[in-house]
Amino acid sequence: TGPSATAVGDAFAVVWRDGSMQAPDVAGSAVRARIIYPGGSGGSN
Repeated sequence: TGPSATAVGDAFAVVWRDGSMQAPDVAGSAVRARIIYPGGSGGSN
């Protein structure tokens, strides 16, 4: 499945599956997320 986005208050969240095996989840089946705020700054993974 591809990335998915949803509204979170005044921002939105994007989630995606990541098989890159990069830290901190090196199992090969990580789920990553990013919160995007209207001003253009991103939150944490």
